[in-house]
Amino acid sequence: MKKNIHKTKAYLGYLVAITTIGFAHYSQANINNVADLSKTQPNLALEEAITDVKKRLTQIKPNMRLSYIKEKNDNDGKIQTYKFTPVGVSGGKWTGLKTKHSNNNVSGKIWDNDALLSLKDFDFANAKLKLETDNSWIFTLPTFVKINVNSEKTDEKKTTELSKVLHAELEVTKKDPHFSSYRLYSISAFSPEFSVKITKFNMYNILSEAWTDGPLVTSSQTEDVEGSMGFLISIDEYTTVLNSEFKLVEVN
Repeated sequence: MKKNIHKTKAYLGYLVAITTIGFAHYSQANINNVADLSKTQPNLALEEAITDVKKRLTQIKPNMRLSYIKEKNDNDGKIQTYKFTPVGVSGGKWTGLKTKHSNNNVSGKIWDNDALLSLKDFDFANAKLKLETDNSWIFTLPTFVKINVNSEKTDEKKTTELSKVLHAELEVTKKDPHFSSYRLYSISAFSPEFSVKITKFNMYNILSEAWTDGPLVTSSQTEDVEGSMGFLISIDEYTTVLNSEFKLVEVN
């Protein structure tokens, strides 16, 4: 009989991190090609949503970054609540908070500071309309991931494999077009490293204003991963995240 292991959460965080990094590398050259989109109603809404994000991001000056609180629930009775405090223009630290329901330890967290929606993370030039709902359009985009496993050297073969397996979806509202959610998901099984097989990967992010008319941020997130490690250990992890109390902080 297979058994679960909580260590697999590290792989989930690892996958999210490399996906985010890969988005940035892939989309830098394409972000200005939005004008190439055909002028259909959905694509015009997508352009408006992109403009909306750009306008909101102007509130964050070069010497400012976001601080916020993250509550992470791994659904096995353990809730962790930490505050992210920016340090300099890129770094930061997570500090455990004492709350009624949290079970924090004193060790520092290596969670990514990934709450802010940034345009550089997506390849809009290759966005395609996937489906329409009563209130929104959902676009699918290809992804590009860059993977380093226990080394500073990129595994180009693995990068190519994951690029074909991991996709993204962005939801744009019809009324006052803006981004309301995005999803990262796998379309087939894949192996991020030797002896690890992921059969299901799904990360869904709900977007909200950090404050009235402020930048868009992930206010809530669900992460669902299934797979196996070797022959005896199964992976079945479902994690929920709530981000709150966003504030702009000046940094050196």
